[in-house]
Amino acid sequence: MVKKFKRVVIKIGSSVLKGKSGVNRGIINTIAKEVATLIYEGKEVIIVSSGAILFGRHVLGMRETPLPLKEKQALAAIGQVFLMEAYKNAFKRHGLKVAQILLTHADFDELERWKSSRETIECLLSKKIIPVINENDTVATEEIKIGDNDHLSAMVALRIGAELLLILTNTPYVYKIEKIDGKRRKIPVYKVQSEKEIDELMKSAKGASSKESVGGMITKLKAAKMCMRAGLHMIISDGRKKGCISSLSGGEIDGTIFYPSEEVSSIKKFLLSVKREKGDIVIDDGAMNAILKDKKSLLPVGVIDVRGKFPEKSVVRILSKDGKVIGKGRVNMNSEIIRMIKGKKTWEVKEILGDLPPEVIHSDYMIFYK
Repeated sequence: MVKKFKRVVIKIGSSVLKGKSGVNRGIINTIAKEVATLIYEGKEVIIVSSGAILFGRHVLGMRETPLPLKEKQALAAIGQVFLMEAYKNAFKRHGLKVAQILLTHADFDELERWKSSRETIECLLSKKIIPVINENDTVATEEIKIGDNDHLSAMVALRIGAELLLILTNTPYVYKIEKIDGKRRKIPVYKVQSEKEIDELMKSAKGASSKESVGGMITKLKAAKMCMRAGLHMIISDGRKKGCISSLSGGEIDGTIFYPSEEVSSIKKFLLSVKREKGDIVIDDGAMNAILKDKKSLLPVGVIDVRGKFPEKSVVRILSKDGKVIGKGRVNMNSEIIRMIKGKKTWEVKEILGDLPPEVIHSDYMIFYK
């Protein structure tokens, strides 16, 4: 059973939408019908959908062959129109409307920029309009590309305050490999309750199952770990099976469920959802004890080194002196100032900075990995 939820993000993979002739519109119609059931029960649903390149290939009658980035971008531009048209027509049958939202890393990296995106999504939900989110493949370069919609869906779920992320794929469960009577066999996993279990499952996971799919089980498990750390439930389920969405109404789980480890604040959810940190801060043992055990802020005196060039309010990795990544946080000042004050005591920092906050990273704006 899954706890009661008000808001759910549903990620739909290309492997779910793919049919014998290229696109399975019947699956989209079934998904729309089941999502409508949740909405008319008072739930709020956000969809993160792959499939733009799949639709682009279908429209142009192209076979599945490897393509350079610019051709993939062109296919995404063509296919996104038809993908949205399919969702529009499917939900129209149930008296519902959809809206398109395209995102890149740049929309997540800056808190103020994300607030604008969030306000748009909240406005749509208040009008019972279903946001359909995808990565903006047409403009995405390696520098701003999110990379896979499993990660995108987890980022959206964390930022939008969802209680549940449902990832629909072409397999009913996550499987682990065990030797039984000398033979390797796939064993379905029904629930996962720790990050250690996820790490073990990653060893058994394989890569992408289709040429349209960027992800695979590894990216889904990484998304699960992010949700687990952020206090969200996540389910991996077979999106081709009827009832995989509507069964949530009764609290039933049709797939593998990942249970959250703890409740966390909205700012820490923001930090968890940042995939590309701007730089590194290396700290000494004293600072590590202060921030990990005593929950103190990171002060300049404990900073050994600063790596990279970044502005204030950037999210950076926090490293121990032996190079281990222990967490990350949002800095109060830019990299040049931190270099200037690193290793200095608080009274010395105040003489340099005046009335500016003396903390490099405030305790409320840090998260740590176990």
